[in-house]
Amino acid sequence: MKEASDNKMFIYPLISSLYINDIFSKLKNYKARILVYHGVTKQAPGVFNWQQITEGQFIEQMKYLRKHYNVVPLAVILEHVILKKRFPKGCVALTFDDGYENNFSLVYPLLKEFNLPATFFISTAFVGNGTKSLWFDTIYNGIAKYRGSEIDLSPCGFGIADTSTPSAKSQATDWLCNELKTLSYTEMQDRLQCILNKVEMNGQNCIPFPGLSWEQIRILAKDPLFTIGGHSHTHPILTKLPEEQAWKEIIINKELLEENIGKRVTIFSYPNGNWDASLVSLLKRAGYEFALTSEENFVTSNPYAVERITARNPSSIYLFEGLVSGLIPVTKRCLSFLKEQPASISE
Repeated sequence: MKEASDNKMFIYPLISSLYINDIFSKLKNYKARILVYHGVTKQAPGVFNWQQITEGQFIEQMKYLRKHYNVVPLAVILEHVILKKRFPKGCVALTFDDGYENNFSLVYPLLKEFNLPATFFISTAFVGNGTKSLWFDTIYNGIAKYRGSEIDLSPCGFGIADTSTPSAKSQATDWLCNELKTLSYTEMQDRLQCILNKVEMNGQNCIPFPGLSWEQIRILAKDPLFTIGGHSHTHPILTKLPEEQAWKEIIINKELLEENIGKRVTIFSYPNGNWDASLVSLLKRAGYEFALTSEENFVTSNPYAVERITARNPSSIYLFEGLVSGLIPVTKRCLSFLKEQPASISE
C-alpha cells in the first residue's frame, strides 16, 4: 500500500509539471464539472477520514478554482442540461453532501470571502443540536474512540477488526462501511447495531462531525450565493429499500426542508450515489427536477443522473488539479472498462 501511495505522490506532481492537466482541461474546456465535498475541518482528525478535508486544503483548492476555472451556480449547469446547450467555458459547480455543521462554521465564510456559489444537500434526520451522527459516522466515532487493539466482530457477521493504530482504525472503518453497503437495509441495521454494541458506542457520545442546525440551514438558504437540496431523511441506500420506504425517505426530507427554509427544493443528491429507474419515478412524483449521482465524470445529458467528481482527503493540490481537469476520472473510467473486458484467448 505504501509503495502505491509513494508512486502517486511522485506521479501527480510530475503530471502537473508537464502541464498535462492544463492541456487536458483546455481540450475539455466546454465540459461541465460538478465537485462534491462532504466536510471541512480545522485540522486533520486523529483517525483518517476521507470525507473531511482540512481547512488549509480547502482554501488552496478554492484559490485554484477561482484562478483557473469559472465557478458557477449549480443551476446554471442544470439549465444547460435541460436546454441541451453547450456549457459555459471552464465551468465548475460546488456541492456539499450530508449537511455537516462545519459546512456553516468553516465552509460558509470561506465561500463568502471568495464569492463562490454552492449547493448543500441535507439529510434531515442529521439536523439537530450536535448529538446526531449519520450511520457511517457512528461507526467511525466508535472505532476511533475504541481503546483495544482489536475487535472481535464475528457475532456481527464479520471477522477481527484491527484497531491497534490510527491507520488500522481508518481501514477498519472503511472495510465495515463498504461491507454494510452491500447488505439489505434490514440486515445492515441489525449488523450496524451489533457493531456499535461491540464498541460500546451508539452515536450519542462526543460527536466529532455533527450536523447543521435549522437556523444555520435557513441562513444558507437566504443567501443568494447558496442553494439547498434534498439528500433523503436518514441517508440509507435508497435502492436497498422497498418503494414505500424509499418514498417516505424522499418526501419527509423534502417537506422538512421546504417547511423550514420557505422555498421549493427541486434538486436531489442520491445517498451514496445509488439510483435506479424506480427512484427517478419517485423523485419526479415528489416534484424534484434534477438528481445528482456520485458517478465520476463530466456532466452529460440526464437530469436525473447528473455526474459529479468527488473531492476527498487526502488531496494534494496536484491531485486536485487532475480531478478538476477531468484527467483522473477519465483515466479511472478507461482502466475500469479495460478490467471488465474478457481476457483475449492466447494463441
